[in-house]
Amino acid sequence: MAMTREVAERLDLDAVLAGRLSDDMAIGLAGWRAKLRLRPVRDLLVATPLEGRGAFAFGVRQYRHIWTNSWRMWAIAWLVVGCQALGWIWALGWGGLSAVAVGYSAAAGRALARWRIVTAVVEPGQGAAVRRSLWWDVLAPFAVCWTHWGTQLAAVYSRKIRWGGFDYWMKGGTVVRMERLA
Repeated sequence: MAMTREVAERLDLDAVLAGRLSDDMAIGLAGWRAKLRLRPVRDLLVATPLEGRGAFAFGVRQYRHIWTNSWRMWAIAWLVVGCQALGWIWALGWGGLSAVAVGYSAAAGRALARWRIVTAVVEPGQGAAVRRSLWWDVLAPFAVCWTHWGTQLAAVYSRKIRWGGFDYWMKGGTVVRMERLA
């Protein structure tokens, strides 16, 4: 992240960052509210775990950042994924074969779109994990959707986040306590 001193002063970074867990999202939202032009730098993307418990904990932490900084943004994401999750419940329970076929077709399209995105930014050596992740999207999209929705809900009820060698305890959108890991 880079900005001029004038922009930093205009955003009042001391107030923007007071007690915040996520500096980039807090500054990004402040810049958006100030109608500044923001541009992400692809080279600064952080590698994301693609497997197992690490992926779930990562997802909870990321959604916790969103909830902490913009509960409205979190709510939109939760509603979108919730519609998909409930749609799968309906399709598998009462919708019949045609509803399930539509769901699987949409899931295949999503996997193709994700493949194009991921191949542009994936870390070396993560190709196999990416392929497994995409197969889950195609073979069991309902499970992926339900897990994603659960991740979003877990983020709202989480109070502690482990990140960057520290444990952070949150209350009302701010960090109230932090401890370095042993």
